[in-house]
Amino acid sequence: MQNKNPELGPLGAKFFAYAQMHRLDIVRLGEIQKPLDISPLQERRLLERLNRDGFVFRLQRGVYIVPEKITAGGFWHPNDYLIVVKYMELHKAHYYIGGLTAFNRHGFSTQVPNQLTVYNDKISGVKKFGKFVIRFIKTAKNRITSFDKLPIPSHQQTINIANLPRTILDAINNWKRYQMLPEAYIWLRKHYSNKKFLQNFIRLTTQSANNNTMRRIGFYLEQLGVDDDILLPILKKLKPTKAWILLIPNNNRRGKTSKKWGIINNAK
Repeated sequence: MQNKNPELGPLGAKFFAYAQMHRLDIVRLGEIQKPLDISPLQERRLLERLNRDGFVFRLQRGVYIVPEKITAGGFWHPNDYLIVVKYMELHKAHYYIGGLTAFNRHGFSTQVPNQLTVYNDKISGVKKFGKFVIRFIKTAKNRITSFDKLPIPSHQQTINIANLPRTILDAINNWKRYQMLPEAYIWLRKHYSNKKFLQNFIRLTTQSANNNTMRRIGFYLEQLGVDDDILLPILKKLKPTKAWILLIPNNNRRGKTSKKWGIINNAK
């Protein structure tokens, strides 16, 4: 339980003096025994107490985030984005934030996410950091592309968040996860006339999308009037298949067919 009136104490003050002098933002168990002239048990108890009282934040077992300044009379919690950055640095992972956070950023949703979705090349699953929840989605390193670097408020570091082409592609490519495929087509229709966007989106599609997603995107862009020469990179990348797929999965199977893309256009 959080101490309502936490006291830093002499050893805690010595710890922060050392951390600030060396500009440490991450401290690992075993690193401060010699500088502070304390035993392993004292070190462990010190860091556990500082974490319990809100002076530092436990990132994972034996690893703590240290604030630049001691929070006066308050329980310190690092910025959520800073937690992501430090956790990804700790695991040497390439990453970007997608999902609802990216949908919100680009004006596609007003729903407030209750967790962050982090695509990365090292970790999968849901992890809690106090009350803060992150869903890690492991994907190939070559798919960790097309993101913007945004500054983290009150920090000198940046956070990777999916750019516009990546956000729309993820909504189509991962339609089972987000259940927003019809909306994603609308987003694509809104932006496809922008030549720079379309060029980047098609390039990203050929690099990152699965075969069915490429078929859906190619067909949909063709219906919007995009020329065949622009869609050629997608056609060249497609793997041969005889199976028909629906433009909108889990919907009725009635609609006109496109042999070129193997699509049943079941959109209303």
